[in-house]
Amino acid sequence: MATELKSIRFWINAFIPGSISGLTLLVPGGRFKGSTMIPGPIPGVSDCFLTDQRSFSSSTSAKSRMHSEFLAVVKSESMSFTQSHRCDFTTECDCEDGDVECHKKGSASSMNFTFPTKPDIKNPITVKLKGAAHNPCFRGSPYIEYEGLILINLNLSTIVFSGKVEPFPAFEAYAKADGGPAVNLFRLSPKPGKSPADLFGGPNQPVLSEIKLK
Repeated sequence: MATELKSIRFWINAFIPGSISGLTLLVPGGRFKGSTMIPGPIPGVSDCFLTDQRSFSSSTSAKSRMHSEFLAVVKSESMSFTQSHRCDFTTECDCEDGDVECHKKGSASSMNFTFPTKPDIKNPITVKLKGAAHNPCFRGSPYIEYEGLILINLNLSTIVFSGKVEPFPAFEAYAKADGGPAVNLFRLSPKPGKSPADLFGGPNQPVLSEIKLK
């Protein structure tokens, strides 16, 4: 192999940016006064919800609606995998006075990587991703979804993501090798004019990106 990689970490986030033109509002009062929020998926029915109060970040602990990651470790002629997923707290605020109405974590039970049963590091290795989670503070809320294939080529020291995400919110993915610096695989802002109301239906925004790890 051209490069003797020992480990590869990949992660993807779906998050609500702290500032979205034409959508974000300032929380008028209460505990989160001055933070940003957005209206819920059904105008006139749902309340407002805090954003993740951030922009793009390669930190694995950056607050997100959804976070999925895996660690691949090279072992002799094969590779082992571990995965983890989480949804950070969703906070519902009254749009008029900012009072907190709900503060819960969504379920990560529908977020999963599928790994090859007998990975051969001499050939490209494909990992499948499928993730979905919804607002735990609003019954009947639509799912945020992402899906795709992650192709690892140890001979070329590359990783490719080919998949689909939603038009809302923002999505980002990164990878790093052997504990080195994170490399940006892709960063996608919400589509202009899109909101939680556009989450009904599956992911339909294609993503294709390739990076060299070393």
